[in-house]
Amino acid sequence: QQQQQQQQQCENKLNQLDDIYNQRRLKRQIMLQDEEELQHYRRSQHKIYMFDPYEPECVCMSEERFGGAGGSGESSNDYSDVKYERYESFGDGPKFLCGIDFIAAKQQQQQHIHHTHKRQHHPEKKRIKTQQQQKTTITKTSRTLQDDKDINDCLVYSIGSKNEIDFEVAIHTHLGCEIHTFDPTLEDPFVGDAYSTFHPWGLGLDGVEAQYDGFKWTAKSIGTIMKELGHTGRTLEVLKIDCEGCEYEVMPLLFEAIASHEVQVNQIQIEMHAYQKWVTFDHLLNFFQKADEAKMRIFHKERNHWGCEGWKCLEYAFVSEQFLRQANAAIVC
Repeated sequence: QQQQQQQQQCENKLNQLDDIYNQRRLKRQIMLQDEEELQHYRRSQHKIYMFDPYEPECVCMSEERFGGAGGSGESSNDYSDVKYERYESFGDGPKFLCGIDFIAAKQQQQQHIHHTHKRQHHPEKKRIKTQQQQKTTITKTSRTLQDDKDINDCLVYSIGSKNEIDFEVAIHTHLGCEIHTFDPTLEDPFVGDAYSTFHPWGLGLDGVEAQYDGFKWTAKSIGTIMKELGHTGRTLEVLKIDCEGCEYEVMPLLFEAIASHEVQVNQIQIEMHAYQKWVTFDHLLNFFQKADEAKMRIFHKERNHWGCEGWKCLEYAFVSEQFLRQANAAIVC
């Protein structure tokens, strides 16, 4: 009975938080229905003000800047010598993620199920747990990409790389997720083969010829990418995107697919751009309206002052209502 009471208290708290988050989103939506407010943002001479209505509207209690080279905040060319410690991520490369420990706990449970199944079907094989395997920090040598694919259902896409793979290494190290990196603009061979599967594909509208910085490619949507990789029906645990402006045509379609349950994404870390002359407030209006319909909540916003002239790019982090509730329940329950 005491356990039931505690569970009910937990549900009540989560419901209370959902109500607060819904009210914050509704307040913004009502504000932007006012024609005078809309014209104010449409006429703004400085595009940075276009993002003002879109502030974080929920709290992930386990939010963390994640995915950088420990301590230094700088990328390294020799990733095998860098220790990717938790809580030591700084600078431009890392992203704000929700529920790292919650995801890790799911992974540990999945690994346990995998190893139990393996022992039942291969009892003749002797298994000795080595000191290296007992370490909480997983290194490059203790697990392979195939292990990541075999022992869990955690799937991560990283769109846009520039051969900077600190994020991929950190995901591999601390979560062991299956990672796929996409970038059609690399001049040199991909350096992260030990951590992620690379695809020289560009995100965009299916079949549309795209180009950037002298590179040309035929674009693919997230849905097409998942289909071609055999990932249809799987949940994208993390979708990290930096596609230099393609977000305004690609993401509304993805949000529609999420809203119709064709694709499931737990969280999205995306850099949004305002340096292109063609970007208007109506692009943002459509983007965030579709995000609302997909029940994706904004839980982090940060100006990227390392590039984009200090203000023309912003980092946003979205989390699905369902995953946020689960991640917060792991804290409050």
